[in-house]
Amino acid sequence: MSNDPDRTAAWSGDWVQADSRWLVGAAALISVVYHGIQFVLTDGWLVFTLDDAHIHLALADRIAQGTYGINPGEFAAPSSSILWPLVLAAVPVPWLRPWTALVLNAVCMLLAVRGIGQLGSEALGETIPRWVRRLGLLGLLVLGNVIGVSWTGMEHAPHGLATVLVLQGLRRLDGDQDPGLAFWIACVVGPWLRYEGWAVTAPALAVAAWAGRWRGALGALGVAAGGVGAFSWVLSSQGNAALPTSVMSKLGAVFSGLGGRYRSPAAWGSALWLIGGGAVAAWTLGTGRSRAMAPAVLAGAAIHLLVGRYGWFGRYEVYIVVFVGVGALWAGRDLLRSAWSRQRWVTAAGWLGALLLLAAVSRGTVLAPFGVRMIHLQHAQMHRFTQVFPGNVAVNDLGWVAWKAPHRVLDLWGLGSEKARRMRAEGPDDADYLSRVIEGEAVGVAMIYPEWFEGVPSDWEPLGVLSASPPHAGAKHAAVSFYLVDPGRRAAAEAAIAAWVPGLPSGATFTRANAPASPDAPAEPGAPPAGG
Repeated sequence: MSNDPDRTAAWSGDWVQADSRWLVGAAALISVVYHGIQFVLTDGWLVFTLDDAHIHLALADRIAQGTYGINPGEFAAPSSSILWPLVLAAVPVPWLRPWTALVLNAVCMLLAVRGIGQLGSEALGETIPRWVRRLGLLGLLVLGNVIGVSWTGMEHAPHGLATVLVLQGLRRLDGDQDPGLAFWIACVVGPWLRYEGWAVTAPALAVAAWAGRWRGALGALGVAAGGVGAFSWVLSSQGNAALPTSVMSKLGAVFSGLGGRYRSPAAWGSALWLIGGGAVAAWTLGTGRSRAMAPAVLAGAAIHLLVGRYGWFGRYEVYIVVFVGVGALWAGRDLLRSAWSRQRWVTAAGWLGALLLLAAVSRGTVLAPFGVRMIHLQHAQMHRFTQVFPGNVAVNDLGWVAWKAPHRVLDLWGLGSEKARRMRAEGPDDADYLSRVIEGEAVGVAMIYPEWFEGVPSDWEPLGVLSASPPHAGAKHAAVSFYLVDPGRRAAAEAAIAAWVPGLPSGATFTRANAPASPDAPAEPGAPPAGG
């Protein structure tokens, strides 16, 4: 380790804090404008950019009632986050939980932006003009989806904050300082928020142990692994897999090999960003200028490249984009400053080019207003239907339909039903599968994307199609097909439709089965989402 004053000093200079405050203000302004647009597009409803947020809200409500799952008395693990549903369940007033998710995401995002501003501005140094520092870092926040991911209402913004706290601890380790309590807490909490957190926690703790803080590293590793292990034990004891159903669904893509995950522009752009950041970290490690930050960044980039996921509004990769990008910026600051002093325009162009690799990730920010509109026109209206239909329903895209549902919701895709997940794993998603999975479930109506299945049972009677007008974002398809599954529930279904249709907002239409159907235009390419 080195005692270079540039490393060991506290955040050097008022200009670092000024840059950080400017970035926080810019992020806050962007969020305020976005939420204003959001409330206009959704008729005043609080709507998140992804319907998956409601999986956590539904799970939190059940936890507060003494059940872990989607339906009362039925154990299920539909969330990829161990901690986030528990945090929401701790809010004693149910209607405050979505607002708590909104506020916590905003606060964690702004704190993460503050930390990124401190690290990034200090790394760039005073020799680089203020406007270049600020605009360059703001580009990372926007194109890397650091701001936009907080609008999902999920655990990604808190996970991003944990990642930044780890980066700050690594910065201290680079200067032979204690990494601080926040570092140890963040290393523990990261995997509890997202299983992907191990890509940051494991390298960071390994580096801390190598730097002589092995007691703290072993303690943090024990607590982090113990929490994850205890959760797996609970899942297994209830007859589930040792991992949440959403994680199990994603493992198929991991085991399919690299080709199965590197098909989209978002994946390629993020991967090249990680490779570039890893290369900078490797160069810095070779020079001996960073013996804590550099190896941790290099290992984190390698882990995500091998087993990480990409896409779906950029939420899967935002944590590693920050970890590798900001970490490499700090570790390679001498290289960057030297390049700026010799060829500033070439250096600026290089940074801009690197940021443009994240353009596909930034779609999560750019498309966010259209995403909330789509969720409002589709999933919120499916939720409304469950409030007037007096019976159980089945869906293949779990979310808002399950939140505050007065009756049982069967998840045909398996995120909210271990039975369905195992049956899907055993054979094709065909009409026979659908018939078998609903057997004995007393389902009256199914609301599904037919494209997700290799056929629909012939005895399911089409009721109609709920369509959303363009632009389409945030949902996999622009239309949801309604089927009468139980002929004995015909009168109830017809009465529910008659009561429900007049309340559809502008942009949402329901076309009865005996009328010409609206065409279904895909909203997002790719495979179905794997849940929270």
